[in-house]
Amino acid sequence: MLAKWCRTWLLTAVSLAAVPVSALAAPQEPPAEAEKQESAKPEAPPARRSPRPGDVTRVFVLRHVGARPLADVLQVFPATISFPAYGTLPNPAIGVSAPAGVMAAIEETIKRLDVEPPPSKSIELTAYVLEALAQPAEPASVPAELETVVAQLRSTFSYASYRLLDKLIARGLEDSRLNVVSVGSGAAGTTNDYQLAVGKVRVLAGETGVRLSEFQFHLVSSGRNNNIVTGDIEIRAGRKVVIGKSGTGDPAKAIILVLSAKLVD
Repeated sequence: MLAKWCRTWLLTAVSLAAVPVSALAAPQEPPAEAEKQESAKPEAPPARRSPRPGDVTRVFVLRHVGARPLADVLQVFPATISFPAYGTLPNPAIGVSAPAGVMAAIEETIKRLDVEPPPSKSIELTAYVLEALAQPAEPASVPAELETVVAQLRSTFSYASYRLLDKLIARGLEDSRLNVVSVGSGAAGTTNDYQLAVGKVRVLAGETGVRLSEFQFHLVSSGRNNNIVTGDIEIRAGRKVVIGKSGTGDPAKAIILVLSAKLVD
């Protein structure tokens, strides 16, 4: 019995001796996890191409585009690109070394990219400040251009009449800010102060209208500051849009803001 137990112990010891110590010290990671970690390693950046024998070298003078963004585009070509790292954009020139066939394609690409940007569009914004009254007013107190808007207001609100207090006009370029202040110049003899501000004005796709970002309109009447509307607004070209309504402290009156926008030459 003792001899049998000794043989069994010797066989077990021999089997353990054949297993590496690292395998006994810690469990092995599954192959899938090891491959996942290997694939997560960042790829090394591509080596920068140096000029080679047979390359054609040219210097392109740039007029409308910056050298750095242009060099980023030209990286798709097997070429050496260099440009000055100083000065304001656009940089004056960019150097290229590449095979003759590649150089022709690069030259064509630069011609297509280094072009004068289209002129900025000019936008005219008109704000009509209407006063809604519980009592009838003069029949001619609203201009003809607002008759359709007033007809819509009559179908929505129960005011007896409307009159134009002021008309503000602002003009600016696309992507610019607009700011108009009217102090005590109400067309109806009022002493209200108005302030219209737009953070940025953009032309909608297809020139179908404009988008007014961070739009604000303030009315100051008898020391009271009313925000009629704030936020982002889109206006279709050629349309007059009711933007907002505000009280004045008098329940028999209200202020209504109407906007229109158009592209001008």
